[in-house]
Amino acid sequence: MLKIRHPIQDKEATQIACRIVEGYGGHINFCRLMQLLYVFEREAWDKLEHPAIGGAYFSTQAGPMISELGDTAKLGRFQIWSTHLSKKAQGEAAEVCLLGPAGRDDISDALLAIIDSVIERTRAWKNQRLQMYCRNLEEYKQPSSPKPKLFVTRV
Repeated sequence: MLKIRHPIQDKEATQIACRIVEGYGGHINFCRLMQLLYVFEREAWDKLEHPAIGGAYFSTQAGPMISELGDTAKLGRFQIWSTHLSKKAQGEAAEVCLLGPAGRDDISDALLAIIDSVIERTRAWKNQRLQMYCRNLEEYKQPSSPKPKLFVTRV
């Protein structure tokens, strides 16, 4: 299998994540944020023909995601965004809250328009609808085991 890797862009990822959390009223379910970041990344590929966040793309039971961002869920790995976002457990789930905006120095007007479009389109969706949308993307491959599988969005 061909692996395409683009280095993760920490500043861009932070600013994009903060914009999404802000657009959702300052707090969002962690899994929902991960799915929205993938949806945004996919649309950036489609419209701009290059990644905005980068990283490795994986299929999970919940849908496609960006591996490095999903790793933030692991204990001690949330420091990527810790000055702007906080994560706290809520039962079995986790919620991400905005501590303070990250600005937008590293994201272009074109990327900002894509982020705002994703927020506007998905804000009213229930988590199940977002998950089904992600699972219906043509590049999504249903994992046969709980371990994520790498897939390619562009060749």
